[in-house]
Amino acid sequence: MRAKHSDYYWFSGLPGTGKTLLLYDLAMKLSVRQRVCMIHCGESGEDWRILHKRLRRIDFLSDRQLSLQAAKQTMTENVCAEEAFDTFLKPYSAILVDEAHLLSVEQLKILEECKKQIPIIFSSDTEDMISPEELDREIPQRLAGLPDVQSFHLTNRIRTNAELSSFIQNMMDLSRRKGKNGYPNIEVVYANDDTEAAYLLQGYMRQGYLMDSDVRDVNRLAVVMDERYYYDEDGYLRAGKISEASYEITRITTSEGRKSNVRLLFHQLNQAKEKLAIVIKDNPSVYDTILDIL
Repeated sequence: MRAKHSDYYWFSGLPGTGKTLLLYDLAMKLSVRQRVCMIHCGESGEDWRILHKRLRRIDFLSDRQLSLQAAKQTMTENVCAEEAFDTFLKPYSAILVDEAHLLSVEQLKILEECKKQIPIIFSSDTEDMISPEELDREIPQRLAGLPDVQSFHLTNRIRTNAELSSFIQNMMDLSRRKGKNGYPNIEVVYANDDTEAAYLLQGYMRQGYLMDSDVRDVNRLAVVMDERYYYDEDGYLRAGKISEASYEITRITTSEGRKSNVRLLFHQLNQAKEKLAIVIKDNPSVYDTILDIL
């Protein structure tokens, strides 16, 4: 990167394989003599505010700031992406993007123009075990199609919990069905309605479980899977529309509320570090299937 001063670099891996740790290590090395910029995508930027205060050599932006720049660019006549780069990102010798799979196409286009002058390093989650119908693959496809992009894949053996990771992958895609025999740190319980689900969640909370999906890397996590979830003919976990009656109990466990889907559930489950509890509400078919996995 230092020798070429340009090009795209992209590394991917399952949640918990240390992608953000690697990205920060690269940022610290690249910022020894020059300014670099770290862009956090999604809602995770607040999680890093302590590091932001201490790592003075790195400037931190959110993907929303890229969106703001894109909006200004759209509203201004005769302004091209190169000019947007000149006024917004030119001070940096490298740009690093965390959770790049959450970028919009417009945000990625702005970053694509920067490659002519500086290296751009993307980090993104592998989501191969999610149904294509539940997943927007446009950004990963665009990343893979970047000219002269150098791609790297992190294995599942750095810091992720192998037991939980195996179970989550098998749960998302039944065709995998490989890995560990038995999952002692995973509990799956059944609730007939919202009242029973709430009681079960309260019990897990008393045991130290958390239900906040915005918290990164929690030791114990509890989630609710309601009647909208099902397995399709290919063995992928899918989600239909959420009912009004289920909204309140879903809101407890998912910051996205009605927008929740299999992809959000996948990333929520991967926040668990040690123990995982799943409360399945009014869905005997999915309950039987997951018990079979266990």
